[in-house]
Amino acid sequence: MPADPPGFLYSKASVETLQTLADQGDDFAHLYLGFRFEDGDDQTAKDPDKALANFRAAARLGNNVAGARLAYLYLTGEMVPTDYNEAMKWALLASSKDNTDAMYYIAHMYQFGKGVQKNTQKAFDYYLRAAQRNHSESQYEVAILYQRREVVPGNDEQVLHWLTRSAEQGYAPAQYMLGRSYLTGDGVEKDLLSAGLWLGRAADRSQQDALDYLLNARQRCTSETQGDGSTSHENYCLISAGAGEPNAQFSVGTYYDSGHFLAKNPEAAFEWYRKAAMSGHLLAQAMLARAYGSGNGVHKDEIESLAWLLVVANRTSTLPHEISAIEIARSGRKVLEARMSVEDIQIAETKAAAFKGLIILPAIPRRARRAGF
Repeated sequence: MPADPPGFLYSKASVETLQTLADQGDDFAHLYLGFRFEDGDDQTAKDPDKALANFRAAARLGNNVAGARLAYLYLTGEMVPTDYNEAMKWALLASSKDNTDAMYYIAHMYQFGKGVQKNTQKAFDYYLRAAQRNHSESQYEVAILYQRREVVPGNDEQVLHWLTRSAEQGYAPAQYMLGRSYLTGDGVEKDLLSAGLWLGRAADRSQQDALDYLLNARQRCTSETQGDGSTSHENYCLISAGAGEPNAQFSVGTYYDSGHFLAKNPEAAFEWYRKAAMSGHLLAQAMLARAYGSGNGVHKDEIESLAWLLVVANRTSTLPHEISAIEIARSGRKVLEARMSVEDIQIAETKAAAFKGLIILPAIPRRARRAGF
């Protein structure tokens, strides 16, 4: 039996097949029977006793996932009464086989004194073991303990290192904390675009504080007010642009284009217009056509210019400034086509159709996923 067989084979097998394999001593069959009886499905009724029996059997056969699952259930009181001694027993067994979830549970018990004497140093040691093996929740906890200076003398580099590693794996609390760090300059050079990027990723995972902050930032960017006394309207647009909001991305493009608020930089302006254009922002699409037509911030390319003019010209809008942009694109298209070959026009038309297929509207934040406890 391979050490880590394809899980989908077991997840799709019938209960009868799994039971046959389990009777032959297959630890993965016991594990997946445990999951079936824990969750229930169309073919299997929930049965906590059978779930626990199969998890125990799998763990005793050396399956560290089953051991970690038992530790979690006893630690949280899900499906069974809370029992920290049982939780620690199974977590230690799974941890000895390098299961990072189990290491995290042990660290949590030591950190908060659950069934053991509180010991922050041991908690840190177990968090660090799991963090070094790429466990995102543990990486976050290591960053927090370094930041609080509770165990060993930490520094800003260590906090940023572990926070970034956790955030890059998609752990929303780390993404939010990293975003706030860039927002305030706490332990890292202040960078509002990076702040928006990480707050946006946290919001995409339904982290409520990030959602609330970005909603406020978007409103202040859109309203063109002077901000809240400490943060300007333009700064809120930078934050929103970093989070992927198309109107804000367009605004940042205009800042770089005009030299207002940000140093004039045609290449940076083009990149921000491109980001907004690929999210369907009509005016940004028109600015790409202009940039390619003039060679401002990008190499001059009349085929690319015509392609974006075609994208804009074929759109509709009820907004006066967008209607004006559409009319300009339609007239500009005629001028450009008059001096281009039939072959080049056909290439531009093909590109325009491809651009339409690539344009992605901003995503709706996903429902929150449970992490840790």
